[in-house]
Amino acid sequence: MARLEELPLTAVYAVFLAAPDGQARQNLHDYIETWRHVKPKTNGHVLKKRGLLPGPRYKQILQRLREAWLDGEVKTVSEEIIFWI
Repeated sequence: MARLEELPLTAVYAVFLAAPDGQARQNLHDYIETWRHVKPKTNGHVLKKRGLLPGPRYKQILQRLREAWLDGEVKTVSEEIIFWI
């Protein structure tokens, strides 16, 4: 999915329209409609309040939390907090 996020949404949509029916087309549809909107509830302000110094680690933590939501490893805010502590 990281590769899709590097592309303009119009490009992803064009590939979706051109793709034959099947799993790839369904995955593109899911990305366009749902997956690209998934974001962790935690943000930089929360990380700072928890005592983490601002820096590149924030991006790593937030990306991993997003992946956890997408993979179903995290389903609630409480689980998210426990996940990265």
